Amino acid sequence: MYEILPTFSDENLSILEKNNLLKQLIKSEFIQLQIDDIFISANDLDEEINKIKTKNSILKDEDFNKYLALNKLDISSFKTKVQYQLKINNLSSSKFSNKCEARFLQRRYLLDQVTYSLLRVDSFYQARELKIRILENEENFSEIAIKHSKGFESKNGGVIGPTSLINAHPALIDILRTSKTGELTGPVKIDKWFVVVRVENFKPAKLDEETQLQMAQELLEEWINKEVNEIHNAIIERINPLSSTGLNS
Repeated sequence: MYEILPTFSDENLSILEKNNLLKQLIKSEFIQLQIDDIFISANDLDEEINKIKTKNSILKDEDFNKYLALNKLDISSFKTKVQYQLKINNLSSSKFSNKCEARFLQRRYLLDQVTYSLLRVDSFYQARELKIRILENEENFSEIAIKHSKGFESKNGGVIGPTSLINAHPALIDILRTSKTGELTGPVKIDKWFVVVRVENFKPAKLDEETQLQMAQELLEEWINKEVNEIHNAIIERINPLSSTGLNS
């Protein structure tokens, strides 16, 4: 398996491992081997570039140049990057499209999209008082969050999302899944905070084209990591057999 880096001496490999660079290099080379023979047509490349421009509201050449500068890219490196991602997408779909539905069903509830308002303070009594003020329309949630919430959400009037449930705090996931839209929940103690939550919008996940690609990419990443770990372990065992015992996979 170590032939993936045929030009490296054992000494070079040892130095890379010592500096925590060997596995990273193996992964890069392994991926390149998988996508080398994948062909991306000029039309497919142009179509993807146009999608990126649309997503980023790029209407003029001037806007595009600013986008490239902001991302520290020139047009050639930008096209190379887009082409690389298209090849990854192609590999993901061709290798794992038949397993996407099972993956989706396994993780569906974490892929639901939610927008919610969050208020967190360090006192139960303050959280309860603020909740009452919201319920009695003394102040709206946004105003109270800006004034009192202790987290980053205060800058957005307490609003978080839209985001996947998987990105929420584990203790919030069930609350967000089971609460009715517009319903205030809490105070609930999460870590050191007392939290009041209101679901603003909930969009159940569906296995559309975008989600199917996401599932395929996750499966591809797991497969790549497994293969890379095996190659890495084989290389370490070859260059230093005594150190291979107890290697992390």
